[in-house]
Amino acid sequence: MWARSVALVSQNLIAYSYESSTEKATKLVTLRVDPRTHRLSVADGPHLLSKGSTSFVHSVSLPSGSASPKTFTYFQKPGETSTAQVCRISPHGSIAGCEEVPWADAELKAVSGVRLPDGRLAFAFASMNGAPQYQILGPKESGAEDRKSVV
Repeated sequence: MWARSVALVSQNLIAYSYESSTEKATKLVTLRVDPRTHRLSVADGPHLLSKGSTSFVHSVSLPSGSASPKTFTYFQKPGETSTAQVCRISPHGSIAGCEEVPWADAELKAVSGVRLPDGRLAFAFASMNGAPQYQILGPKESGAEDRKSVV
């Protein structure tokens, strides 16, 4: 495993995203934490997020409110722009409904993201030439907002 990241999904449930170097793929697994023994067990996955190698993999927990929790896993294939996969996670840890969310329009050298108290996502990053930049995503741009079906 090369690049990897963890994000809290809900109490005693975490998302582990990673790049498998042998498979050249970015994947997501949900892990349940036993509150008594602190041992981990696989709840679901691995779930394929992207094929090909990545320069980095990071993830951020998305606020869920009354809806299912979601994860925001962002990564970058070498020579391409950064992208993210937003996946719904059931209370039992099942991964479902992953959707691609474009968030950066350039290839990045380094990036770090965090969820703000109001639910927005903040990113600080460096372009390939080292110029510092930042970006704030609201619930709609980050995929945190549940899409309503139109009948």
